[in-house]
Amino acid sequence: MLSTLDPLGMPIATEILSGEKADDPLYIPAIERVRSTIKQSGLLYIGDCKIASIGTRNHIVSGGDFYLCPLNAKQSPREKLIEYLQPVWDIKQELTIINYDYADGKTRDIAEGFELKFLQKVEIDEQEISWEERQLVVHSFSIAQTEENYLRERIQKTSDALEQLKIPRRGQKKLTSPDEWETSVAAILKRYITSGLFKIDIQTQRAEGVTEGLK
Repeated sequence: MLSTLDPLGMPIATEILSGEKADDPLYIPAIERVRSTIKQSGLLYIGDCKIASIGTRNHIVSGGDFYLCPLNAKQSPREKLIEYLQPVWDIKQELTIINYDYADGKTRDIAEGFELKFLQKVEIDEQEISWEERQLVVHSFSIAQTEENYLRERIQKTSDALEQLKIPRRGQKKLTSPDEWETSVAAILKRYITSGLFKIDIQTQRAEGVTEGLK
């Protein structure tokens, strides 16, 4: 673990760890080492989502400091994110455009988002500690485009694999029952993470024997 002083990149606290323990509890000792070295409050601690545990955030605020970090899916679950985004979809939440000045001298829009404020509360030793927290909900254009391309690729691969199920192949077991078709289809949807994105219709027709088809 390494704590540095920005923008110099000067190391303030370092610790070599064996790696078999969770990182979350290790931030507080590192923060205390930084405080003992800098000897002043009002510092801004920037870290990954592991520094965002509520205990660590409370520790930073209690010492008169600030933090900047992303929240992971556990700290900000999908249900909460949908709740935050509903006013955007209802055209009731105004978005702020975020731009960036590139080295070529051009300024480009890179994201859009909005800010929410929450009152965080933590009880420690029967004493309640509270502070106002600002959360930024940001939609990155480049990440969204990458995710869209990835989704389209997975959908195409799923479609191709489903089509291949219809083609008899030498050495490949023939699917002879609806259960076998359902199992094979489910495996393909799981492989390409596209469950719920396809409408699958398995039909059985009787002629000379039984033939299954997939639509």
